[in-house]
Amino acid sequence: MKYFGYILIRLGVILFSIIPFWLMYCISDILYFLLRHIIGYRRKVVKSNLKRVFPEKSQNEIESLISQFYKNLCDILLEGIKGLTMSEKEFRKRYPFENTQIADHFHQIGRNTILTGAHITNWEWMVISVNLWFDAQLVGIYKPISNPFVEAFLNKKRAKFGLELASPKETRLALSETSEKAKMFILLADQSPSNMKSAQWLPFFGIETAWLHGVDSIAREYDYPVFYYNIRRIKRGYYQIILEPLCINPKQTNSPEITEMYIHHISKELLQQPSNWLWSHKRWKHSK
Repeated sequence: MKYFGYILIRLGVILFSIIPFWLMYCISDILYFLLRHIIGYRRKVVKSNLKRVFPEKSQNEIESLISQFYKNLCDILLEGIKGLTMSEKEFRKRYPFENTQIADHFHQIGRNTILTGAHITNWEWMVISVNLWFDAQLVGIYKPISNPFVEAFLNKKRAKFGLELASPKETRLALSETSEKAKMFILLADQSPSNMKSAQWLPFFGIETAWLHGVDSIAREYDYPVFYYNIRRIKRGYYQIILEPLCINPKQTNSPEITEMYIHHISKELLQQPSNWLWSHKRWKHSK
């Protein structure tokens, strides 16, 4: 069964490497109709999360956000597959990073940094192309998937521009390894923690929420400046990624101040583009 899943992924990647973007978005529109109106993929979770975060919105506003969420979800799902075979030229045209010099200032003097963000709009293209944009070696900390064949295939595709990948168990080793080039560690922090004993409990839109502690603890322990990426969709298939400093002097902070800064950034992002987060994720499956 695992090998069958691997074959399907391989075939899908081959197919989407051939079809043009306009046709891919036609398929996305069909997929949207199926997920939104026929299958109702995680509809209860999506609606519950939106109503919890935006209790002031009317039923019609929530339904509109649900529709926009499914459209975004279908686009980024197919774009993610397409991105596995996209060229460097295509990424530079469709997914440019801006303001990278604020992080490269530290890289050029040999200091490692942390890049963080959220699962808002197309984060998968960020993972694939990020090593093109910084004067550093990018290292992505990722959560392994259950199918080893699919994982090996996807990791190879994601690393095609030089990205290094490390599982959570390999994080300490990656942090301690010396390198001729400064490193930038990618740590997304809006997932629900698997280890609740080490979780940081902080309010998120007034909801007591468990947060991953990695960005906060690693930045303070190693004194790595932290930067946040903001993704903006200009139009279908075209994005603008703007880098912002999150915490330049982590040694001067106490736990959980960096996580609080992160929550401030993601909250601002969600108010600006509320339908583009991964609302199908069971973010509040744990309670304190």
